[in-house]
Amino acid sequence: MKKLLLIMAAATLLLHGCSTTHLQQPSTSFIPPRAVESPNLKADITVGQKISGTASSTQVLWFFKFGPNKFADGVNFSAAENRSLSSFFGFSAVDPFASIKAAAAYQATSASKSDIIVAPRYMLEIKNYFIFNKTTATVVGYKGTINSIK
Repeated sequence: MKKLLLIMAAATLLLHGCSTTHLQQPSTSFIPPRAVESPNLKADITVGQKISGTASSTQVLWFFKFGPNKFADGVNFSAAENRSLSSFFGFSAVDPFASIKAAAAYQATSASKSDIIVAPRYMLEIKNYFIFNKTTATVVGYKGTINSIK
């Protein structure tokens, strides 16, 4: 009887989890990369229909991470990345969800054949269990096509 209670208690601890949801809308303006050097540049962007993309990753035992392998570059809207030991081990000191958001942005832009996502909103859902956690990022925005940069 004691064995059964111990097994049930262990199963309850292992299978019990919690879920967290974050919704982020970065407040930043679109600045073409060379606009800082040449303020005379003007971008002609066509805004299209609403697009979305989703990516998921799973982390087991706080060390092993499984997830997407294609990412959009320049998705992190926070301060410059810290290129220290933390980024060497695969997590960001500034935004620990930068890679999963970049994977969701890649999925959205590649599926819609867009150049940028206009007014992106990221939703993060984290399901945390005792031994592993699953993070799902969803980005929603509008299709942006760059016609020209003058």
